Amino acid sequence: MSKSGPITSLELATLSNTNESLAKEWLANQVARGFIQYDHINGIDFLPSEDVMVLVDEDSL
Repeated sequence: MSKSGPITSLELATLSNTNESLAKEWLANQVARGFIQYDHINGIDFLPSEDVMVLVDEDSL
């Protein structure tokens, strides 16, 4: 998500070559844990830019 930007469950399933219902469930769990955020208006999940540094960048403190 840090490279693709905001994404739908169908887009994630296509990119990861998985079933959309599994991608949707995984996204919902990540939102519930607070790792990613969900935009209810546009129906997309996204990783906030300030979280990319902490969760994605291996060189980050």
